[in-house]
Amino acid sequence: MKIHNGARRGFSLVELIVALAILGVGILGMGASTGYIMNQIRLSELRSGRMAAVRQAAEIVLGTSWSDVSQLCADSAFRLDDYVVTCRVSTPSATLQRIQLVSVGPGYRDGHMATGVVETFAISMAQPAPGT
Repeated sequence: MKIHNGARRGFSLVELIVALAILGVGILGMGASTGYIMNQIRLSELRSGRMAAVRQAAEIVLGTSWSDVSQLCADSAFRLDDYVVTCRVSTPSATLQRIQLVSVGPGYRDGHMATGVVETFAISMAQPAPGT
């Protein structure tokens, strides 16, 4: 601000341009971060939906008797909203079944939204002790 004979005369054109440039950089930064935040919110919604579908399938599988799990996984595909969860059973020992849950649905891959994203989760199921 120029002071002439003890009186203020206002801002110079250079001061105004510098102030506008600083303000413009701040607004551009806010705009860029808003897009990033919206992507993160959408990603969080997709993860929550996928996890709900996988949890529902896991509860169904774990609620099935030991001897029927292989048949359930061979016959069933679990659906929740936009997700389909299938399962595969392997038996690493006589008392343990490892169930692989494969979810297919919308998600992010390589920074882009995709419709057929595949993710795999694993749970284990121990054979109940005799008499329980």
